[in-house]
Amino acid sequence: MLVLIFTMIGVQWYLAEGNVAAMGLALVRILTVTTLVGIILGLIIHPRIWCHICPMGTLGHWFAQGKEPLSISRVCTECEACARICPMQLKPYEYRLDGTMMDNDCIKCGLCVTACPRRALSFSSSHGEKAAHLAG
Repeated sequence: MLVLIFTMIGVQWYLAEGNVAAMGLALVRILTVTTLVGIILGLIIHPRIWCHICPMGTLGHWFAQGKEPLSISRVCTECEACARICPMQLKPYEYRLDGTMMDNDCIKCGLCVTACPRRALSFSSSHGEKAAHLAG
């Protein structure tokens, strides 16, 4: 998607032949088309579908690869404090029984970890075992 957007901008800028107004119009066109596509796909497929094809989402996913997934220990009481603070509108508490949240939309910002009153969330794989041991 990133290559497609940059290619379209590059072609339109090349055709503008240095006309600044035409170059600005090319950016407005790209923003308008991508916004409309995002809205339509959001209505038809999934409200957050744009996050799966957005250039920033793609880059965020690339940077997050190889990092520890979010561990959720059994001491989680599903108070939903993590979901209220999550900028990606994820619900880590729903993964409590799995012990790990492997959602690609997680940008690993750590806000959910700091918001958890039970300290049930961590980006360390051994955290869930320690918290469960302390609770038991």
